[in-house]
Amino acid sequence: MLSAFASALVLASVQDGCVDHSAYNFDLEGARLREVEIIRSEPAGRSESGSFPDGTVVTVSAAYCTDPVITMDVDAPLDAQNEMRLGQLLGRLDVIAGCTANDWAAQDASLAAATAAVEAGDAWNNDGAPIAGTGEGGEVTLDVRPVDGRLHATFVCSRAAG
Repeated sequence: MLSAFASALVLASVQDGCVDHSAYNFDLEGARLREVEIIRSEPAGRSESGSFPDGTVVTVSAAYCTDPVITMDVDAPLDAQNEMRLGQLLGRLDVIAGCTANDWAAQDASLAAATAAVEAGDAWNNDGAPIAGTGEGGEVTLDVRPVDGRLHATFVCSRAAG
């Protein structure tokens, strides 16, 4: 009896603080994405994908039971709109996940540096540092690179635990 009670306590502590993502929705339609589909839906995590009319494909994933992190992977056209697109995508991440910037100058400088790098054919990741300070919704890092004439980017919103 005591071991069953101890097992129940261990199970409860493991589940404490987790978000059951099988019942969660990133509301990608509300963020103006089309052709939204659920890629993965289970208690430990969820992934949804959608696209914008310009051919940008976005996949948003979360796994709160292991880390309070939301990842947004992007496959977009590589063109003259790169900096504007990255800024808009960062805004969509805020709408989807509540990841707000608190240093607009740092954000603008980061997006300009990322754009210059990909337009020169190079990858950029701000040495892993947040691109816009640490806001109330967490901090956002960006990894961006050109791949076969497309812009591949990964935004990661890391939230404070609790």
